[in-house]
Amino acid sequence: GGETTDLGAPKTKTEDGNSSSVPMFGILLVLFATFSQASIGVALRLQAGGVGPLMKCYWRQQATAACLFPLALPKFTAKQFQALSKKEWLFDLPLISVCYAFITAGFVIGLDETSLANAYILSSLSSIIIIVVTLLLGKPVMKLEALGSLVALAGGVVCAMAPDHDQHPKRVVGNNDVNNGSKTSFTGDLFVSPPASRICFATSFTAAAYLIIAQRLRAKLDMSVFMFLMYTISSLLVLSFIILNQTEPVSLSFHPVHGIFGWMNPMLDRLPLELWMVLVCNFVGGIGFVEALKYFSPVVISVVMLAEPAIAMLEGVVAGVSPLPEIQTWVGDVFVILGSVLAILSGIK
Repeated sequence: GGETTDLGAPKTKTEDGNSSSVPMFGILLVLFATFSQASIGVALRLQAGGVGPLMKCYWRQQATAACLFPLALPKFTAKQFQALSKKEWLFDLPLISVCYAFITAGFVIGLDETSLANAYILSSLSSIIIIVVTLLLGKPVMKLEALGSLVALAGGVVCAMAPDHDQHPKRVVGNNDVNNGSKTSFTGDLFVSPPASRICFATSFTAAAYLIIAQRLRAKLDMSVFMFLMYTISSLLVLSFIILNQTEPVSLSFHPVHGIFGWMNPMLDRLPLELWMVLVCNFVGGIGFVEALKYFSPVVISVVMLAEPAIAMLEGVVAGVSPLPEIQTWVGDVFVILGSVLAILSGIK
């Protein structure tokens, strides 16, 4: 791996104070997080019944915060409150919550208008952004990180440029048809289609900021406390936007479409599916990636995230929400996986 920059991964230390290689646990953590996080797109597609994308986003964050609360409560000690500076409490924590709210909301909105693969590609370009910013700041970048990022990105673009016949399910809110199930393409989504897909693309920039800030705050706060605060603030931001912008119906109820507690309904695509998104996608996936920042740099994590579209497509085929990809997609997937392996190797001495 070599020496890291300010954006690099914190090194583990042996008892004699020398830096050691990344433990196998760190590698397994990244792999499990990738497979788990990749299933979020499929889960969101399966959450049918006319519920809006922002309400899906809010439900996911509220449910995750609720599950984290009993884990975080015993950890709320004076030591935790003293762990962050006033600037970090008043600026960094709210900022990372805004970033996460935009990431999750942008992805689920983009998923409503583009294919599963394109939604992941458009929102997973943070590795390139981090590398460019690092170079602009005059700081060195590990060669394997940069190479892995470019290889994975090239593979991702090859996947997304493939002919896409992913038919999006029509979503109805009130009496309005929101999605017409039209065919999509990567270039069409980014440059021609309505703004939602470009919002999905913009999440790559907030994802870059999110990973860099998360690495710093996670090193100071207990994981459960940090994630509970972030999910709580983020959920309130999304709910406030829904109410103030009036883009979707919302009610203080358990209604399965517009109720803020609608995810608690004992329907197959509500409570059980939401628990899957919380326990697998968010706990193993999202929190797993944040925990992996102890062993890898934000660049490595964001490169590995580029493997999610390949995994998501396969999971989508199995779940029946995506068609079987064409040969061009398989070729691109090979490059994505190769780039991810190179990135992981960059963090191992």
